[in-house]
Amino acid sequence: MLALLTVVLCWPDRGLARCFVDGFPVFGDIEASGLLRAIPPQRDAPNAAEFFGRPAQAALAELLATRSTADSDNIFELTEADIDAGHAAPFALRRS
Repeated sequence: MLALLTVVLCWPDRGLARCFVDGFPVFGDIEASGLLRAIPPQRDAPNAAEFFGRPAQAALAELLATRSTADSDNIFELTEADIDAGHAAPFALRRS
């Protein structure tokens, strides 16, 4: 039935029905489904100094300098309530 629907709907992922029969892969590379276009990486991954160094510290400082909104204040209060109730871990404090 799934194979029929895949063909009738012109669904681009022809392997979907097979996965429902054989099982979905849990480990390893996921084969292209044809649903989304492939986007090549723009550049190599940043090195550790670039990722965790001064640019990261500047981004964090900029984020911390932004003003809070009603939504962010509400989220903060709900998070504090969850921490007090034991449903969440305490906030991680920034070390200087």
